[in-house]
Amino acid sequence: MGELLLASCAEEVAVHVLSGDLSTVARETTDILAGDAGGRRIAAGARPTAVDIDPRGIVVCIGREDGSATLWRVDTKASLGDLPAPVDQRGAIYGVAFASSPRNLATAAEDGVLRIWDLKLMTVAQSFNAFATPATCLSFSADFTRLAAGSTSGDLTVFNLQTNKRTALLKAPTEENNGAQRQAAPLRAIHFNPFRRDIIATCSDAGSVYVWDAMTLTQQASFPRAHRAAASDVAFSPVNRTLLISVGLDGVLLMLDAARSSCVRKWKLDRALTSVSFTHSGTRVAVGTSTGQILLGSLRELRVVNEIDAHVPTPTAIKTSFAHAHAGAPPAEWMAKMEALVDDVRQDVREDVQNVQLEMMRQFRLQMTDIKQTLDTYTSKFADLIEENNRLRAENTRLRNLF
Repeated sequence: MGELLLASCAEEVAVHVLSGDLSTVARETTDILAGDAGGRRIAAGARPTAVDIDPRGIVVCIGREDGSATLWRVDTKASLGDLPAPVDQRGAIYGVAFASSPRNLATAAEDGVLRIWDLKLMTVAQSFNAFATPATCLSFSADFTRLAAGSTSGDLTVFNLQTNKRTALLKAPTEENNGAQRQAAPLRAIHFNPFRRDIIATCSDAGSVYVWDAMTLTQQASFPRAHRAAASDVAFSPVNRTLLISVGLDGVLLMLDAARSSCVRKWKLDRALTSVSFTHSGTRVAVGTSTGQILLGSLRELRVVNEIDAHVPTPTAIKTSFAHAHAGAPPAEWMAKMEALVDDVRQDVREDVQNVQLEMMRQFRLQMTDIKQTLDTYTSKFADLIEENNRLRAENTRLRNLF
C-alpha cells in the first residue's frame, strides 16, 4: 500500500506521511532543521526557502537562505550531507527540484544561475546563466529533458538538457493597472505539463496565470489578474491534459482549462493560500495557508478532507511524493520482493494464457461442428441435385426416342 509524502517548509521543515486517501497522518517528521539532527546543529540563520522530495519518496532536499542546501532521509531524519554554496554563487536558493535520477538535483539561486548537482560527488555538474535578476522558481519537464525557470523580472527561460542550450526565453507581458502600463511582475511558480514537455504554466505577483508553448514561443492560454492578490503557486493535473490549478493570497483556488482559457471552478477558502500540489490521483490537493496549516482538499466536492497544523509561520513551499512500502528497503530485500512479485505476475500470465488456449480450442471445436453440419447439409442437397439431374437426362432421352 502506498503512502503520500508531503513536505513543506517555513522557518522549519516538516514531512508528513499520510494514508493513500489523505484521511490519516501515518507519521510525522517535523522540525528536522531545528536543534540537533544527525549529530550536529544546523547553523542559525539558515532559514529554509525551498523544498522538494525525490521521486522515490526517500530523500528531502532543503534549500536555504545562506545559499546552501541540505539532504535528509525521511524515515531516519539523518543528514545525508550539505551542498555548500559555490564560491561564485550569490544569495539564497529559491528553488530546488530532483531529477528522475536520485543522483541529480537542480537549484535556482538569487544570482540568477541554475545549477545541476551531482549528489554522489556533492559538486556542481552543470550551470546555466539564466537571468541577470534573481531566479525565483524552477521545474523539470516530465521526461527530464527540459529545465525551466522564472525570475523576478517576470521572464521565463527553458534549457534543453540534452544539448545544454537555451531553447526559449519568454518575456512576460506588461499589464494594465487602472489604465496604466506596469512592469511585468515577478514569477512565483512554474510547472510543466506532464503530458507535453513544451507546455509550461507560470503565475506571478500580479495575480496572473499564463500557459506558454516553449516550442512556438507563444502563449497558449492567459488568465491576466485571475487572482485579486498575488498568485503564489500553480500546478498541472497529473491526469488531465488541459487542467491546471492556481492559488493566491486572495484565498482562492482556481481550476483552469488551458485549452479554452476559461475558469472551470472557483473554490474560496477562508485564508490566504501560499502553495499547492496535486496528489497522484489528480482529484485531491495539498494547499499551504498563511496561518500555518496545510489543507488536504477534494476537487470534486470542493471540501477540506483533512487539515494539518504544520507550521507556526506560513509554509512557503509544498511538494508531494508517492512512496511505496519498499522505497526505503535494502537492495537485497527490495530485489527479493520484486522477484516474488515477478513470479506472481508470471504465474498469473501462465494461467491467463492457458485459459485463453482452452477457450480458443473450445471455440475452434464449436466452429468445426458448425462447419461439419453445414457441409453435411450442402452434401445432401448436392446429392439431391445430382439425382434430379440424372432423372431429367433420362426423361430427355425418352422424349427423343419418342419423337
